Amino acid sequence: MSRILVRDNVTISDGDTTTSPDLISRYAVRRVSSNIFHTIVGRAARWLTLGVSRLRAGTFDALYFDRDEAHAALEMHAAAAWFTYTDADQPERNMTYAVEGQCELVHDAKFNHWRLTVEFEEIEP
Repeated sequence: MSRILVRDNVTISDGDTTTSPDLISRYAVRRVSSNIFHTIVGRAARWLTLGVSRLRAGTFDALYFDRDEAHAALEMHAAAAWFTYTDADQPERNMTYAVEGQCELVHDAKFNHWRLTVEFEEIEP
């Protein structure tokens, strides 16, 4: 069976090692507000202290068709390091991040690819 694949122009690096997933199949981010609401006795409306939103946090799924590359990417993310995510086609995704939570590597036998899910928090835009 032949595969039709549009390879993403994404690189992920820890400064020493670089990985280039075949595809980023999922990229989900959130930004958490640091606003503080204060309840005041006798007032229906609350007082508000405005704060800036935190940097991005979220999850991405990196697909690999090569088993060794997928396992190397998992091991790279297991290290105590920060990572540079560079996307030539979607530069708004570029960031420096650290793993926040877990990384999971799943093999899909039906389509013969490995999906690395990374939970991250941005440390520098």
